[in-house]
Amino acid sequence: MSACTANRVELGSADHMEILKADRENSADRSSPEKLHLSYHDALKRAIAQNLDARVSALEALSKEDDIDIARLQAMPDFSISGTAYGRSNKGASSSRSIISGNESLEPSYSTERYHNTREISVSWNTLDLILAVAESRIAKDEAMIARQRHAKVLQNIERDVHAAYWQAFAHQKTVNETEELLDHVQKQLGNVKKAHKENLIAASKAADLQNEIQQQKTSLDAVNKDLSYAEIELKSLLSIPQDTKLILTSKPDKKNKIVQSLLSAELAALEEEALVKRPEVNETILQKNIDAQNTRNTILRTVPGADLFFASNRDSNEFLYDKDWLSFSASISQSLSALFTLPARHRAAKNIEELGDARRLSLAAAIITQVHLARHRLDLAQQNYKQAEESYRIAREQARKAKAQKSLGLESGNVALPKTLQAQTLKIQSLQAHAEMQDALASLLNTLGRPLHGAQGGQA
Repeated sequence: MSACTANRVELGSADHMEILKADRENSADRSSPEKLHLSYHDALKRAIAQNLDARVSALEALSKEDDIDIARLQAMPDFSISGTAYGRSNKGASSSRSIISGNESLEPSYSTERYHNTREISVSWNTLDLILAVAESRIAKDEAMIARQRHAKVLQNIERDVHAAYWQAFAHQKTVNETEELLDHVQKQLGNVKKAHKENLIAASKAADLQNEIQQQKTSLDAVNKDLSYAEIELKSLLSIPQDTKLILTSKPDKKNKIVQSLLSAELAALEEEALVKRPEVNETILQKNIDAQNTRNTILRTVPGADLFFASNRDSNEFLYDKDWLSFSASISQSLSALFTLPARHRAAKNIEELGDARRLSLAAAIITQVHLARHRLDLAQQNYKQAEESYRIAREQARKAKAQKSLGLESGNVALPKTLQAQTLKIQSLQAHAEMQDALASLLNTLGRPLHGAQGGQA
């Protein structure tokens, strides 16, 4: 009895703790080097290969493929072998009595041994089960295709998240060292202002103004720097990379943004059609429509009379039998009256499910068309914001350069040059943020269209 019982894992037990420990170790690819150079396209490839959610959806798709074979096997005839040993405590003798006179017409005798064996090899086939098994195999095939569509959608969503996280993490890596050095310099400069005030080198009001201006720029810079600091953690998680791995992103932003220009210049009607054709969710509703239609037909098929065909080879070791081996066969037709009477209600319910599926598909199509318009509009605005951020950074960088030059010539103090330098660094980060936002908007539109991101040019290697 205990051999037939599955091994249990009790919560809080040593086995439970061991599973959690193993899961923690396997949650990331421990074979990754301590320092990993990663391009944008390598990140997308790694996400497809290593992401845990992608693995789960791939296994679900594979399990659905197995259901097709199982459904097809249901169409095979039922083949069985049985063997039985009989025994009793006496000889099992019997006699006969005349129904006319009531007298015994046969003295007590027996025709079956006390101990004997029988065996039977039989084949049975129900024609209705055969038809339904073929229909179920078609449903299983459609369900497997739905699982593949869902897997494709999971990959699209993963690529979208990786795309956004990569360029945000790139912006952070590009500026983090400069920002930290600048923030350290700010702390020293604030200390110098306080010292100058204590030594009566500058007035209290002047010191307060300088501290306030520097502190405001420092706060702005610190805020945008912290916003980007989470991106690398998210990117490592998406790629199943241990968090202690030093990640070096090697791709650079594509300044030309050809794919952005192509999408913004495309006809909206063409984009709407592309989304309806390529989106896995829409493809899933078409496949579900096939399943619902087949289920409606199966409802009718289950009311068709079923023909049972039976053939068997038998043997009995009873010595009293004249023929110990014989063949048996039968053919029968049966009809379920309850299935026949409930057919109208079941057929109506199946038709309602079909109508519900059509309504859901129409609603989904309308939502996708709206998403296309919103995503295209967001990409347009994001591109404009990126251009404005680039221009603002260019102007601030030039002002900071001039202030540093004047400081070096003794024409301007460091207290005047520092806020401009802080502002230029803040706008530099905001420019990279605007690029990351534009890339996120691009990924959103491509995801809405159902296009894979690994074919898009998001950056330069």
